[in-house]
Amino acid sequence: MIYEKILKKCIKDNKIDEVCTFIRSLEDKDSAIDWLINYMKKTKSTKRRNTIAIVLSELHCKKAISTLLELIEKYAYPNNYATLIYALSNFNHSDYLNRVFRLIYLGNFEAREFVFEIFKNSYLNISELDKSRFKDELKEYIEDCKDRLDILMTAQSLIE
Repeated sequence: MIYEKILKKCIKDNKIDEVCTFIRSLEDKDSAIDWLINYMKKTKSTKRRNTIAIVLSELHCKKAISTLLELIEKYAYPNNYATLIYALSNFNHSDYLNRVFRLIYLGNFEAREFVFEIFKNSYLNISELDKSRFKDELKEYIEDCKDRLDILMTAQSLIE
């Protein structure tokens, strides 16, 4: 496909606006989007994966949701969850909040912040069943934090 070379160059150079503009100008956007999704799956470059994630988000490409979730759930990119979660923020939160909620506790700082923002922005639309489940999960996370804090405080008191 002719556009692959152009897209690869723009992605390599992190030219998000140019990629979005180029995709929008194509007659066959679906093929280009499919190519981007496949490239995002297979690339080893965090920078390129993140650039593509943002592009797909900017294009409001719902096809990308499952791949973004798959990449997040693989645990292969724990220091890069934040960009992938950020990319999800342009989509309907109810489509994926259940699958990323655990990162409110398990993710790095940025990931936790993005998941919290998504949770906060979608709270009114969350079912009572999900609210109950999230409440139970949060209780478990808080207990785990208390346990960790107890051990840290005990270790600190030994040092003093």
